[in-house]
Amino acid sequence: MNGQMAEAVEALQKAANLENGLGWKFNHLTVASCLVYLKKTGDVEVAHELLRLLRERGHLTPAVCDELENCMDDEPQVFSPLFYSAQATPPPPLQSLYRRISRLGNENLGASIPPMLNQWVAQARDIKQLELQAFIVKLRKSNLHNHALHVSTWISDKLKLDLTLGDIATRIDLISKVHGPEDAHKYFHGIPDPGLQAYSVLLRCFAQHKLSDKAETIFQEMKELGFVIGIGSYNTMLGVYFKNGEHGKLDVLPVSDIERMEKILLKMEADPLVTINWRGYVAAAKAFMKAGQLEKAFTMLKRSEKFISNCAREIFYERMLSLYAAIGKKDEVHRIWNLYKNMGKLNNNGYRCMLVSLVKMDDIDGAEKIVEEWQTLKNCVNCETMF
Repeated sequence: MNGQMAEAVEALQKAANLENGLGWKFNHLTVASCLVYLKKTGDVEVAHELLRLLRERGHLTPAVCDELENCMDDEPQVFSPLFYSAQATPPPPLQSLYRRISRLGNENLGASIPPMLNQWVAQARDIKQLELQAFIVKLRKSNLHNHALHVSTWISDKLKLDLTLGDIATRIDLISKVHGPEDAHKYFHGIPDPGLQAYSVLLRCFAQHKLSDKAETIFQEMKELGFVIGIGSYNTMLGVYFKNGEHGKLDVLPVSDIERMEKILLKMEADPLVTINWRGYVAAAKAFMKAGQLEKAFTMLKRSEKFISNCAREIFYERMLSLYAAIGKKDEVHRIWNLYKNMGKLNNNGYRCMLVSLVKMDDIDGAEKIVEEWQTLKNCVNCETMF
């Protein structure tokens, strides 16, 4: 069985890497099964990379990818609603009801959906909980979040069915999408014993709205409760820091978090809807330096140069002189210095940065030459005060 699953994962990865997917029909059952297998074998990073490809290539809708990603931090059984709805289609008896509900506008859904569902049950139709879960998945896939929320509420309020961990997580996500993360947080506080999945979804809700302070609070609670936090939640925190430009928070992360930075940056770099600047890569480089991973720091610094704008070029070069010196890249220091001088506008701060950088690398001869050049330069801005 494991051999067959390994082959299935390999085939799925190959198909996901191509624009047309080799003609595959990517359904929930195939993908969810592969993700569960990868998680069981400890290949969580591979699972997230596969999900990223499926999202970026358009093989699965964003709603379905969100559903799968929400489940990645939790136990395999939370995928059960997805297994059931492998074709994203409710069972035949519910399809007509789905068509009626999905055609409703967003106004007065509270007065329309419950009567429809009540009438359906009154006609002696037996509805299983898994069928209703598949029903909600279908509505979410169609971006009918408000409709799905009313169905979810009806399940607990009218049918008095106990919500599974997956149902609760789905409710939190729906409330956030329809009413905002604050209302989702209020619902969360009413849950007697919220598990990891509920925390993970609420964390993602705050991050999606760029509420980093609230996301940090939830993340800290997860740690204090002793949850085994998966890569999805770490990625959520790194992502919200980058999107908010809070780069200073990145270099205080532990090494296990830092190693995920490069992948997050690359993912954001490939996203046309995300604007990223050089400061994000510099922050990542400083974090790698702190962890002693100098080659990764060098890679981040080199990549940061692709995102420099003309208006920030001066301060960028001054910063890079110091950073390249800190990792012992003398050739890079001189390369940046030449680029700096070619700007045609030299000032004391630039010379200070170059002088300190050379001293830091024990290049005393080079430092003396810079001092001489600095003293004799006629067109240096504010050269009357060297130090």
